[in-house]
This record gives sequence, structure tokens and C-alpha cells, in this order.
Amino acid sequence: MCRIFAILVALALPTSTSAIAAAHVAAPSRRPPPSMLAADDRWAAAREAGERTSQRTDLLARSLLAARACSLAFVPPSAIRYEPYAKGLRCVAQIEDPATLSGATVLETAAGEVVLACRGSASFKNFGTTTDIGPEPLLANPMARVHRGFQRASEGMWPLLRPHLPATGGRLLVTGHSLGGGTATLLALKCEAAGLTPELITVAGPRLGDAAFASHYRERCGEAVHLVHERDEVLTSNTKLWDDLGFAHVRAEQKVERLYDDGSGEACLAAEGGGGPPSLQGILVDHCEYLGLYIGVRAEHPSVWLRPPW
Repeated sequence: MCRIFAILVALALPTSTSAIAAAHVAAPSRRPPPSMLAADDRWAAAREAGERTSQRTDLLARSLLAARACSLAFVPPSAIRYEPYAKGLRCVAQIEDPATLSGATVLETAAGEVVLACRGSASFKNFGTTTDIGPEPLLANPMARVHRGFQRASEGMWPLLRPHLPATGGRLLVTGHSLGGGTATLLALKCEAAGLTPELITVAGPRLGDAAFASHYRERCGEAVHLVHERDEVLTSNTKLWDDLGFAHVRAEQKVERLYDDGSGEACLAAEGGGGPPSLQGILVDHCEYLGLYIGVRAEHPSVWLRPPW
């Protein structure tokens, strides 16, 4: 398993920089010496590099929070506090749509931030939801077409979730793994329509709608991040199907290989993605391991996965 770490770069500008800049403005006809111009260029480059490093570090932190929450969504509420990924997180509620057995967990960070994590496939009935592709018109916009199973699951989940979410105007992180990435995307739209401000991060999530759906999402919810890695055969094996359907992510994919490394000089989880049927390792291991975290069912919690298939 890859060791995750982020290297924080502290860039401090000399206090004399502002004085030099003021002198340049006061005497615009005087061109600074080449050495001073080079120094200014270096300082500008350093600031830009620092901003990029900060953005990447922030994205890594948010992605790790999302991945931890996605993993905890597979755990019963009474057992969440004993999970190693639960440090600094409190379970507020856990719901399940009785029609599709699609679930979600509402968590709260120590800082009071609400995280809505949609569970991935955990039962035979869940796999029925993922294969119920359709597509069908988006209920909120009939001009857009969307995955039928995910839409029906999210419609059943929303009334159960709304009482546990912030009031109008609140912010929250909405995330989900695999199937949960599909329901999370649709639930983010529900959150926005209810006056909330969702931040969407999907982990190994599918494409679930056409270009009109992606445009509909972007117009309402703005930014989103789709975490993927090339060893995930569940995703690569579905690429042709999604292409044929004209399905697209609501935002560009973010390769997790580019967020961190293990110090060896080689990106973690980097591999060539194939297009054939997924292998058992691709389904049971690589699809369930993101950012060094396991996201999936636990043998010790059969109440989550040992369910009737009808």
C-alpha cells in the first residue's frame, strides 16, 4: 500500500519586495537592472509554484476526507466510531432507500462540516441498480438524459436524507464511491435545489448522463472532482459503453496518481488501463482502493452486504 504524504512548501517573500515595487511605480521611466528583473521573475514564479502546491495539497486533503467518508458509508452506525478512518468524524445519520437498498451516511467533522457519503454497491440488489442504465429524462430537466437506476435510487434516498442536512444556505461535502458516485451527483443537485451549497467529490464514480446533463449540473452546482485511477478495471471496462451512450462526467477526471507519490519517484497506482472485462483483482481490490484507503464492504458487518437479492 502506498504511503501517502504531502510536501508543504513554505515560500516567504522578503519584506523589501513591496518597497522595491513602490520605487518602480514612483519612477516608471527608470528600468530596473536585469538582475532585479530576474529576481522579480523568480519571486513571481515562486508565488505561482506556491499557489499550485497549496491547491494540490488542499485537493489531496479534501480527497482523503471524501475517501474516508466513502469507506465509512459501508459500516453500520454503531460500529463507525471504532473504525480507524473515523478519527475526527461523527456519524449523524445513516439511511437506506428500501426500494433499491441504496444507502448514505451523514457525517460531521470536528470543525462542524457536514459530509454526505453515498455507499457503493454492497448487495445483489445494488448491482441491479447499476445495470439499470436506461437512460431516461432527468426529472428536473427532460432535455437531459441520465442513468435510470441512479435517478430512481436518489429519488428514494432524498426524502430520508433531507432532515439530517443543514438548513438553507449551508455548505456540505457530497461524495460517493462507485454506485455512490452516481447517486451523490444527483443528490448534489437536490441539495442545490434545496438552497444548500454542495461540493462534489466522487471516488471511482461512473459517468451517469449525457452532455445536456453535465451542462445542467455545471450551471447549478459549479465545481466537482471525479477521482479515478488507471488500474480501476471497473471504470476502464465501461469506457466504451459510456462513450456509445454519450455519457460524460460533469467535470474532468482527476487522476489520483497525480495527487501524491510514495517517495520512490514513481506515481502510486499507475498502470495501463485496459478495455476488456474487469478481473477479480480489478473488482475486489483495485476498484476498492483509492488514495491508499480501502472502500468497500467488511466481512464483519454482514448486515450491510448479506441481503436478499429481490
